[in-house]
Amino acid sequence: MLWNALLLALRELRRNVMRSFLTMLGIIIGVAAVIILVTLGGGATRQVTDQIAGLGSNLLMIAPGKHMGPGSSSGAAPFKIEDADALVREMTSLVAVAPTVGGATTAIFGNQNWNTQITGSSEQYLQVSNRKIRNGRAFTASDVRAGTAVCVIDPGLDATVSLATDDEEIISFIRPTGECMVGIDASLKVPNQAGMRETEKLVRRMGINILPTSRTYLDRKFGGSRGKHLVSSFMKMDFRLAAPEDNAGRLIYEVFPFATIRCLTGRPPAYKHGRLAERKAECLVLLETIQAHHPEIGFPEGLEDEIGQAGSAGMKSVADKIDSMLCAISVYRHAINRGQSTQMIGDEENGFILLCR
Repeated sequence: MLWNALLLALRELRRNVMRSFLTMLGIIIGVAAVIILVTLGGGATRQVTDQIAGLGSNLLMIAPGKHMGPGSSSGAAPFKIEDADALVREMTSLVAVAPTVGGATTAIFGNQNWNTQITGSSEQYLQVSNRKIRNGRAFTASDVRAGTAVCVIDPGLDATVSLATDDEEIISFIRPTGECMVGIDASLKVPNQAGMRETEKLVRRMGINILPTSRTYLDRKFGGSRGKHLVSSFMKMDFRLAAPEDNAGRLIYEVFPFATIRCLTGRPPAYKHGRLAERKAECLVLLETIQAHHPEIGFPEGLEDEIGQAGSAGMKSVADKIDSMLCAISVYRHAINRGQSTQMIGDEENGFILLCR
């Protein structure tokens, strides 16, 4: 009986091939759509949950004059420090209480300024908001009582890229102390006299084209290793070559801009070779892509105009500036995500290259 039913079903499938195919296609599309929607919903839920957990899983925010439902908030007077003290005194189950006041302001340093947000609070703010100090110290209760002007800066909100034209200018940008990460588009370790470094072979196996580097090539092309000179200067300022296990300190990274372009656009770069008009168009598309991926980074202004006015010789300077921006993005991603969107390829002998992924 079962066998006859199976033969009958196969016979009908062969008799109506197109109808069977369309039915099967509809089932596949329907199941795939459900799986995709469930996956996207789960990912969005997890993202929101992680953001809320980042604030603190047991965090309660209280604002004056706020209520749920229609209508506007009442014009209640703002809280006072005494109100926060009363919460601590009357509610002994609270772990920490941090009164806050904030608003927009302009930060000024020398002849530079930046619009940002500022929050004033007590020494318990870092505990309440689940934040940790990466460099320096937090303000204390004695600072709050004395009214000492102490500022904690969040480096993950904004970043600005400035372009330097020579090694001395690059070194002048570096802070003399504190945590700092430097990306250099040059070979930092070159143990081989000829041929290709083992690190570069690993990069090529990933499908990323990279020129071979050797001591003979660098001596003939540039009169020596520029990366080695920069590393020597940085090490006098307490820097060290970064390794995959490093995530803090004064670190130097060898970066490869072409790999960053592959990460952002999904295709090989085309802004250094070809017809002038095509190179200009590629540069403009690349700038737009960079700004779309990283709107939080303040890149140098006027580069679009420079691309439009540049001739064949001027495009060399444009390409160098784009390479500098890509180096900054590589190190920025590594600093913010701590390796989640980057990877380091290589070994101690041949050096490590920081790649975006």
